[in-house]
Amino acid sequence: MSEIVQTILTTFGVVGIVIALLIIVVFFIGSRAFESWLKRYEARFERAENRLEEQFRSALTVNTQIDLDLRQRRVNDYTALWKITRLLPLYPKATDVTYARLKQMSETLRDWYFDGGGLFMTRAAKDSYFALQQTIKLILDQLSQDMTDIISDKDYMDVRDKCSALRTALTQELIVTKPLPED
Repeated sequence: MSEIVQTILTTFGVVGIVIALLIIVVFFIGSRAFESWLKRYEARFERAENRLEEQFRSALTVNTQIDLDLRQRRVNDYTALWKITRLLPLYPKATDVTYARLKQMSETLRDWYFDGGGLFMTRAAKDSYFALQQTIKLILDQLSQDMTDIISDKDYMDVRDKCSALRTALTQELIVTKPLPED
């Protein structure tokens, strides 16, 4: 060991060894300081990450509650709308539907919409709803017969098809949204 020390002293001199020792000490102290700094920032980062995770969970809980509430409202409102459209079933075809009843159906749909049902509709459901109302309006506007007459087969099928499209849009809307939790 004394030979190694003798070789280092003769090669680098005492000043070289002191500088080397200073570099080692500075590196050791610096790495300790860096480790300490790193630990502090890791702890800060972890606390911030935990806060963000908690905020995300909280927002997710609120959004889930809103989704479930909206879905329940839609189920209730869409059930009522579904019943209104039963005036014109495909099977068996209703044989007693007059133009007056068709007008009454349109008014009932309007009342349902403005009493709050329309508030919860998506764009696709609204498009189907307005297509149905527009079809009824066109039929009634072009009517040259008495309102008490039974509606024609063509008018029946035109309106029935729009009712079916509306029910399909409502069903699709409910299927796409999250299911209700089971009690």
